[in-house]
Amino acid sequence: MDLMFVKTDINQLLAEACHDLKALMNERAIACELLLPPMHLSTPIDSALIKQMFIELMRHTVYSASHTVRFKFLTFTSDDTVFRIQFFKDPQTDTMVTNSPPPRGLAEQAFPDLHAIQKRAACSGITFSTAENGIIVSIPIMYASGSEVATSSGDTTGIHDPYTLESSENPALLLVESDREIFAYLNKELKGSYRILCAGNATEALELLANNTVQLVLTAHLTPTLDGIGLCRHIKASRDYGHIPVLFLTPAQAVEPKIQALMSGADACVEKPFAADFLLAQINNILVNRRIIQKHAFHSPKSSDVNVFNEAPTDNFIARLHAIIQEHIADIDLTVDELAKRMNMSRPTFYRRVKQCSALTPNEIIHISKLQKAAELLAERKYTIAQIAAIVGYSVQSNFSRDFHKHFGTPPSIYPSRKIDVA
Repeated sequence: MDLMFVKTDINQLLAEACHDLKALMNERAIACELLLPPMHLSTPIDSALIKQMFIELMRHTVYSASHTVRFKFLTFTSDDTVFRIQFFKDPQTDTMVTNSPPPRGLAEQAFPDLHAIQKRAACSGITFSTAENGIIVSIPIMYASGSEVATSSGDTTGIHDPYTLESSENPALLLVESDREIFAYLNKELKGSYRILCAGNATEALELLANNTVQLVLTAHLTPTLDGIGLCRHIKASRDYGHIPVLFLTPAQAVEPKIQALMSGADACVEKPFAADFLLAQINNILVNRRIIQKHAFHSPKSSDVNVFNEAPTDNFIARLHAIIQEHIADIDLTVDELAKRMNMSRPTFYRRVKQCSALTPNEIIHISKLQKAAELLAERKYTIAQIAAIVGYSVQSNFSRDFHKHFGTPPSIYPSRKIDVA
């Protein structure tokens, strides 16, 4: 069997599989407990194979249950080498299990097609263990393949505040400077805090912008081979790069170059010669202020204030992405892969493009867009909380209320200012 390993959110896969079997559970009057951890847990897997495995295990659990099924992502620690998911019927307590293979008779009694499922999943390194009332599936964590573990906290949807976490990669600065001595000096002073990209002219600068995620452009005002003013105007007029701050290095005691730089869209100017500490402080100040503005928008309940992107809404990419998310706002199965496909992009290209215009990941953009839409609907006072939760793609109202409260700092029941019917 040919497998396609892609880094996949296991929580999301479990939620999707459970959603697919909702009709069966309702038909058989079986209550479902879907217990997912408050973090975003991903590892490279064949998502189609694993989702089908989840669906089959869930289906057999539902058919063998009398009143309740529990699908639970068990507690995970940094020392674990596997993710463990529990598939229990009529659960009473969390039962300890062993790592030994399940006894053939017990396993087949609980899940008639378990042997076939095991054969399909074995090539992915997945193992099964039995316990009272059910079975536990162990999925290997592939750290070497770039698995993403515990990238957020506090909720099951994978939303986190990106401004409270330190990035493992330094911000990228594009240094546009034709003088080698000046570049060498700047590189020496800045490389400890930033990842430096170097361009000797405007053409090289635009090529680097097209292929890298850049947080700030540092450019000279005017040299024989570089027109910094023209470059800045091009950047600020661009739908792709207009959100990137530009910092100018200008001649000492010259007012006109500073005016030209600011009129072209520059965010700040630093006079030459300058102290390295002053330049570092100026760069840090620009980036911190941008994060403060973005953080305010990130947590604002007002739709008009909220923008999960750095760029202007006129950007065709942003407009298309926003339209697709809004069109499928109620779809619990809307994934990053589906978004990339609808945007006619490969997954890596889509991730890079989103990173260029937002501090959020695609998954976070999806979830925050849902919460923003919910805030709009709550403000209209036309729907109950249960109805709004369903409209924005939440199958469990309590999960919606928790996520809304965490994100906006106020529960939906008292948003925006008066009690909302929760029935």
